[in-house]
Amino acid sequence: MPLVCSNFGMFTKYVFSKNINALDFNFGYFMVAKGFFFLSSLVYFSINGINWRLYVIGFFGSIIDCMGCFFANCAVATGFPVGPIFALCDTQMLIVTVVSAIGMKALPHWMQISGLVVGTVGVGVLTKVFQ
Repeated sequence: MPLVCSNFGMFTKYVFSKNINALDFNFGYFMVAKGFFFLSSLVYFSINGINWRLYVIGFFGSIIDCMGCFFANCAVATGFPVGPIFALCDTQMLIVTVVSAIGMKALPHWMQISGLVVGTVGVGVLTKVFQ
Protein backbone atom coordinates (compact mmCIF):
# COMPACT_ATOMS: atom_id res chain seq x y z
CA MET A 1 0.00 0.00 0.00
CA PRO A 2 2.01 2.21 -1.15
CA LEU A 3 2.68 0.12 1.81
CA VAL A 4 0.96 1.20 4.98
CA CYS A 5 1.82 4.56 6.52
CA SER A 6 0.36 5.65 9.84
CA ASN A 7 -2.12 8.20 8.48
CA PHE A 8 -3.50 5.80 5.92
CA GLY A 9 -3.56 3.12 8.60
CA MET A 10 -5.73 5.27 10.85
CA PHE A 11 -8.07 5.89 7.92
CA THR A 12 -8.17 2.14 7.29
CA LYS A 13 -8.95 1.46 10.95
CA TYR A 14 -11.77 4.06 10.78
CA VAL A 15 -13.19 2.45 7.63
CA PHE A 16 -13.25 -0.97 9.25
CA SER A 17 -14.95 0.44 12.35
CA LYS A 18 -17.89 1.23 10.00
CA ASN A 19 -18.25 -2.52 9.25
CA ILE A 20 -16.91 -2.36 5.70
CA ASN A 21 -15.53 -5.67 4.49
CA ALA A 22 -11.73 -5.77 4.04
CA LEU A 23 -12.12 -7.31 0.59
CA ASP A 24 -14.48 -4.52 -0.53
CA PHE A 25 -12.10 -1.88 0.80
CA ASN A 26 -9.13 -3.45 -1.02
CA PHE A 27 -11.08 -3.71 -4.26
CA GLY A 28 -12.22 -0.09 -4.06
CA TYR A 29 -8.78 1.19 -3.12
CA PHE A 30 -7.02 -0.64 -5.91
CA MET A 31 -9.64 0.17 -8.52
CA VAL A 32 -9.33 3.87 -7.77
CA ALA A 33 -5.64 4.30 -6.95
CA LYS A 34 -4.04 1.71 -9.19
CA GLY A 35 -6.48 2.47 -12.01
CA PHE A 36 -5.54 6.16 -11.86
CA PHE A 37 -1.83 5.37 -11.90
CA PHE A 38 -2.25 2.89 -14.75
CA LEU A 39 -4.11 5.41 -16.90
CA SER A 40 -1.57 8.11 -16.04
CA SER A 41 1.28 5.81 -17.03
CA LEU A 42 -0.32 5.17 -20.41
CA VAL A 43 -0.41 8.89 -21.10
CA TYR A 44 3.14 9.45 -19.82
CA PHE A 45 4.67 6.56 -21.76
CA SER A 46 2.83 7.44 -24.96
CA ILE A 47 4.57 10.83 -24.84
CA ASN A 48 8.00 9.83 -23.49
CA GLY A 49 8.49 6.28 -24.76
CA ILE A 50 8.63 3.16 -22.65
CA ASN A 51 11.30 0.93 -21.25
CA TRP A 52 9.50 -2.42 -21.32
CA ARG A 53 11.93 -4.08 -18.92
CA LEU A 54 11.26 -1.49 -16.22
CA TYR A 55 7.54 -1.52 -16.96
CA VAL A 56 7.37 -5.31 -16.44
CA ILE A 57 9.39 -5.03 -13.22
CA GLY A 58 6.95 -2.36 -12.02
CA PHE A 59 4.00 -4.56 -13.00
CA PHE A 60 5.22 -7.45 -10.87
CA GLY A 61 6.15 -5.05 -8.06
CA SER A 62 2.59 -3.73 -8.11
CA ILE A 63 1.18 -7.24 -7.84
CA ILE A 64 3.33 -7.89 -4.78
CA ASP A 65 2.31 -4.49 -3.38
CA CYS A 66 -1.37 -5.36 -3.85
CA MET A 67 -0.94 -8.65 -2.00
CA GLY A 68 0.88 -6.89 0.84
CA CYS A 69 -1.90 -4.31 1.08
CA PHE A 70 -4.52 -7.02 1.13
CA PHE A 71 -2.87 -8.83 4.03
CA ALA A 72 -2.24 -5.60 5.96
CA ASN A 73 -5.86 -4.46 5.51
CA CYS A 74 -7.16 -7.85 6.58
CA ALA A 75 -4.96 -7.63 9.68
CA VAL A 76 -6.32 -4.17 10.52
CA ALA A 77 -9.89 -5.41 9.92
CA THR A 78 -9.52 -7.97 12.72
CA GLY A 79 -9.80 -5.12 15.23
CA PHE A 80 -6.62 -6.02 17.09
CA PRO A 81 -4.03 -3.30 17.83
CA VAL A 82 -2.49 -2.00 14.59
CA GLY A 83 1.02 -1.28 15.92
CA PRO A 84 2.54 -4.68 15.16
CA ILE A 85 1.21 -4.91 11.58
CA PHE A 86 2.36 -1.37 10.79
CA ALA A 87 5.76 -2.14 12.31
CA LEU A 88 6.08 -5.17 10.07
CA CYS A 89 4.98 -3.16 7.03
CA ASP A 90 7.51 -0.46 7.81
CA THR A 91 10.36 -2.96 7.94
CA GLN A 92 10.42 -2.61 4.17
CA MET A 93 12.32 0.65 4.65
CA LEU A 94 14.88 -1.11 6.79
CA ILE A 95 15.34 -3.84 4.22
CA VAL A 96 15.58 -1.37 1.32
CA THR A 97 18.30 0.57 3.15
CA VAL A 98 20.40 -2.55 3.68
CA VAL A 99 19.83 -3.93 0.17
CA SER A 100 20.58 -0.53 -1.43
CA ALA A 101 23.81 -0.18 0.55
CA ILE A 102 24.92 -3.65 -0.55
CA GLY A 103 23.85 -3.06 -4.16
CA MET A 104 25.68 0.27 -4.38
CA LYS A 105 28.66 -1.09 -2.41
CA ALA A 106 28.54 1.96 -0.19
CA LEU A 107 28.27 2.56 3.51
CA PRO A 108 25.05 4.43 4.38
CA HIS A 109 25.26 7.94 5.83
CA TRP A 110 25.44 8.02 9.63
CA MET A 111 21.86 9.34 9.75
CA GLN A 112 20.66 6.31 7.77
CA ILE A 113 22.53 3.98 10.10
CA SER A 114 20.96 5.73 13.11
CA GLY A 115 17.51 5.41 11.55
CA LEU A 116 18.18 1.75 10.77
CA VAL A 117 19.13 1.00 14.37
CA VAL A 118 16.23 2.98 15.88
CA GLY A 119 13.77 1.48 13.38
CA THR A 120 14.97 -2.05 14.07
CA VAL A 121 14.61 -1.57 17.83
CA GLY A 122 11.14 -0.01 17.34
CA VAL A 123 9.97 -2.89 15.17
CA GLY A 124 11.35 -5.34 17.71
CA VAL A 125 9.50 -3.64 20.56
CA LEU A 126 6.17 -3.41 18.69
CA THR A 127 6.31 -7.01 17.51
CA LYS A 128 7.43 -8.14 20.98
CA VAL A 129 10.75 -9.55 19.78
CA PHE A 130 12.37 -7.42 22.48
CA GLN A 131 10.47 -7.59 25.73
